[in-house]
Amino acid sequence: MTDAPRFRLYWSKVEDFSILTMPREQWEGFQVSGEEPVLVDISATPVSGVARDASVVASVATQRSPATGRLAIFRWDEKDLPTPYNKDEYVVWTNLADHPRLAEMINAASTSDNENFRAFCREHVFLVKAQPGDDHWLSALPMSVSLLSRPTSACT
Repeated sequence: MTDAPRFRLYWSKVEDFSILTMPREQWEGFQVSGEEPVLVDISATPVSGVARDASVVASVATQRSPATGRLAIFRWDEKDLPTPYNKDEYVVWTNLADHPRLAEMINAASTSDNENFRAFCREHVFLVKAQPGDDHWLSALPMSVSLLSRPTSACT
């Protein structure tokens, strides 16, 4: 697979977080097609370390626009009672060509917008950790996530 290490390093500096890359095929395998959350397994993704370091209750993905999606990971942390659910979010850039600062970042990273860079963008999606919002600590899972993560039983 292709890589653009100077670009990733510069972008990480701009965002003040590591930029994680995921093979596009893996993201597409989640079959995320709209605002409705889709339950996903993060165990084989670049954010799998979260599952090793905490009790992950659910991971859901949504497609927010033609260029971006969201990956939300809900963790249980008893130390945070009465708000034991922690929500970590990642912006998933599925079409980097639509990033408003792409040209500026390419230039600042001393990278070329060449075939290698374009192949890198075609082969990957990019996960950027979002700053925790007001919904980082929750007393309960959002209903849309609870319904997805609840096991279903067959009618007899």
